[in-house]
Amino acid sequence: MRRALILAATMAVILPFAARAQGKADFSGAWTLDAAKSDAPMAGRGGRGGPAGPVTLVIKQTAAELTIETKRGDQSQSATFKLDGSESKNETMGRGGPQTVVSKAHWDGAKLVIDGTREVQGFAITTKEVRSLSADMKEMTVETAISTPQGDINQKQVFTKS
Repeated sequence: MRRALILAATMAVILPFAARAQGKADFSGAWTLDAAKSDAPMAGRGGRGGPAGPVTLVIKQTAAELTIETKRGDQSQSATFKLDGSESKNETMGRGGPQTVVSKAHWDGAKLVIDGTREVQGFAITTKEVRSLSADMKEMTVETAISTPQGDINQKQVFTKS
């Protein structure tokens, strides 16, 4: 009986740490762009408190999906990604009107990787977004690589939990 109690107590202490070390990050919450730690916004995207206002993200995450509401000033846009590796389709506003972005999300350890493709004026644009949390879970880094016919663009954005 005593051995069973010791084993149960040991497992109760060890398992949460092991699960956290190998587990998937939870990005849920409200996040505000830290302009000082982030790369300058890409052309036409607002972001550093420019004409469109500061950028905030409201993220809701379940085991099955991640929904990101992006707010820039008085404008808001939402995207939902399936976390099982299957395709997700989201509409985004781009030059010339709405565009459909087809994405697949997968986990790389605790990092969430979202690969996306869209067609703009007959050309394929691909994106790879890698989202990660700091050890204290108060800072989220989003590294984005965009491949276009005109060249590649890399951007890092850092958000703080509100």
